[in-house]
Amino acid sequence: FKAICQTIQSHAFAKSPYPLILSIEQHCSEGNLTRQAEILREIFGDSLLTPELDAAGNVVMDQHGNPSGCLPTPEEGKH
Repeated sequence: FKAICQTIQSHAFAKSPYPLILSIEQHCSEGNLTRQAEILREIFGDSLLTPELDAAGNVVMDQHGNPSGCLPTPEEGKH
């Protein structure tokens, strides 16, 4: 998993400055999910779009039950 993320980070913007969407289907234990989240944060850092969190570390939800905030436009998300 880590090697794949490192490869993506190294090559993701070689041809296009626009955002890259990763869709990851995970079938692993809670501990491994936590480790994967750590790896994503470590490798992608500030370029990783994450939901808004409240003071307790919970995802802030909107009135429809979705994570709050809007996704940036492709132009706003340019690398």
